[in-house]
Amino acid sequence: MLKLPKIIDQKSVKKMLAQINTNCPTGIRNYAIIIMMYRAGLRVQEVCNLVPQDVNFETGLIYIQQAKGKKDRYVPMDDDIKRSVQEWLGVRPESNYLFCTLEGGQLMQRYVREVCYRISNKAGVFVQDGTVKKPVSLISSGIHF
Repeated sequence: MLKLPKIIDQKSVKKMLAQINTNCPTGIRNYAIIIMMYRAGLRVQEVCNLVPQDVNFETGLIYIQQAKGKKDRYVPMDDDIKRSVQEWLGVRPESNYLFCTLEGGQLMQRYVREVCYRISNKAGVFVQDGTVKKPVSLISSGIHF
């Protein structure tokens, strides 16, 4: 039997996003990552692999290379994604990757997942899995709230 992902409501997502300190470069980056994953449906590895050229503000599309099944695809960006990515580009260090460390290195999936766990705990937002409350998690097949 296929187990469906747990869903949290928009109010809970806003509560989580409010916990991110966007007064520092890592907070600006993490906010843009979470917004992109939630609003555009990107997987953790897809976000980690993005390069600046994959985001086209003129067409409003994000180009995902070698997505699930080794297929390329395009996904639309809404205004919130555009705004948050543009803000990150304003403070982003030189790097081959769109979302990078402050030294310009590639972000690891584990780091992105850990950020989400911390934000979830700080916001007090959890998903109910049977009788257990679990922090919101990002898994390789997408963001699951």
